[in-house]
Amino acid sequence: YHVCDFNFVYFLKGTVTFELEDGTVSTFREGESIFLPGGFRHNEIYMSPDLEAIEFSMPGEIGTVIVERPSHLPAVLTPADSANPG
Repeated sequence: YHVCDFNFVYFLKGTVTFELEDGTVSTFREGESIFLPGGFRHNEIYMSPDLEAIEFSMPGEIGTVIVERPSHLPAVLTPADSANPG
């Protein structure tokens, strides 16, 4: 997770997949974005070689804390698009 107030990432090109602390897996592509509050655990589990993104955070300089994968997560995660159908 990051030591900051928030982290916002807008994806310009490529694909990235995040494992999120709530047990979902989300994939982001060109033109999509993600807002992460400070302290929200996430892990990039896939990044395409052509990934380009713009990242904003408050404050401008952030720290990154490496942590173990949360123990409450199931062995098989739920894709975010199926977690809240319709």
